[in-house]
Amino acid sequence: MGMEDRLVMELSRLRREAESIRSEMESVTLGVRTGVARAVGSGELWGGEVQILGDLVEGSRVRLADLGRRLEYLEREIEEKRDQLLDLVKRRKGLEKLRARWLEKIKLERERSEQRFLDEIGIRCFGRSLV
Repeated sequence: MGMEDRLVMELSRLRREAESIRSEMESVTLGVRTGVARAVGSGELWGGEVQILGDLVEGSRVRLADLGRRLEYLEREIEEKRDQLLDLVKRRKGLEKLRARWLEKIKLERERSEQRFLDEIGIRCFGRSLV
């Protein structure tokens, strides 16, 4: 497996992980909203319930902040891997062009060498150039 294939697989894995984090962030946010709506909808909040809701909101806020930092890190990592992949593709294309130029150069040199050989044979055999 080449470097490009590994980078493509790594990009895919990072994108799946980022999507999972986004989904979890939405789930945490929805959970907090639902919990608060139920508590407020019941009409009565006891002191303990207010404390529980506050803890839920604070825990969710901390979790969302952690998820947000992880998501930012993943997005930077995805960007770096994408740039590495693009650089590899550019270098590979450059090498392919260089290889094609060298193959053409070798082919022309071979043709010249063959022609010199044929010219020399003609001069030796016939005392003159066949051209």
